[in-house]
Amino acid sequence: MFHPQILVVGSYAAGLVMQTQRLPGPGETILGHGFRATHGGKGSNQAVQAARLGIPTAFFGSVGRDGYGDACAQLHAEEGIDTRFLLRHPELPTGVGFIVVDAEGHNLIALDMGANASLSERDLARHGEAFAGIKVVLAPLEIPLATALQAMRLGREAGGTTILNPAPASDLTNTDLSSVDYLTPNESEARACLGLLPDDTSSPEALAWRLLDLGCGNVVITLGEKGCLLRSRAKACHLPALRVEVVDTTGAGDSFNAAFAVAICEGLAASAAAAFACQVASLSTTKPDTIPSYPTRSQVTDEATHRRFLEQ
Repeated sequence: MFHPQILVVGSYAAGLVMQTQRLPGPGETILGHGFRATHGGKGSNQAVQAARLGIPTAFFGSVGRDGYGDACAQLHAEEGIDTRFLLRHPELPTGVGFIVVDAEGHNLIALDMGANASLSERDLARHGEAFAGIKVVLAPLEIPLATALQAMRLGREAGGTTILNPAPASDLTNTDLSSVDYLTPNESEARACLGLLPDDTSSPEALAWRLLDLGCGNVVITLGEKGCLLRSRAKACHLPALRVEVVDTTGAGDSFNAAFAVAICEGLAASAAAAFACQVASLSTTKPDTIPSYPTRSQVTDEATHRRFLEQ
């Protein structure tokens, strides 16, 4: 088996999606259509995107001993992801989200994170070999915060670069982030990490400075169609997104984080890595859903070549 260079410590969840003309009210039953089951979970999404970009990738997470857990294992096997550290919980189910979307695109979502919530520091310690020789460790926060932070510490101890994607976000103002090389929130998540209200008007630059005070080495704030802001204590730079016809932004943040991890793994400077991540995430918004929208390395390369030709 190949030796992975990127380790994603995170979540998998099945998405059960149904469309309706309108959202139901309390106690109301309405008819829907277009039911489908999709792959989800930020960690799994990130692992798939990283693997499609050509870097040997491993996933460390917990699913149930059920059909959805089997689906996760099959997806990762098909994508060439190392599944040695996919744990199967003996009692808890695989994470699942129930999603109802109305004709105007509004939705109702209920999540049961299931086995994801059981992934523990003890699990990471018991499988310490997962971190051996790893170049980059990436973790989102659909797993317990303590587990994600332990992944950062173990990644740092193994000599790797660590990326914490604080999504979904929580207040991190009393959290030691000294083992985090790159903290990668979007703008609203950055406010939540600082314990600020959603209507706070601080600029991304101001938010980044305050996040650096939590101990992380660098901050990358993703800004949607505006690209991203990369901020260290020494300097800041803004990297633009590609101009594309947006179809669906779902999962674009996961695409960004995976692409950033890939570029860092390949030795690119942080600014070049962020620029690459903006390009990959932009391309992911041109197709619906998450997994089906994630480009391969050849697709990214072909698109870049095409755009350079148009600009000549």
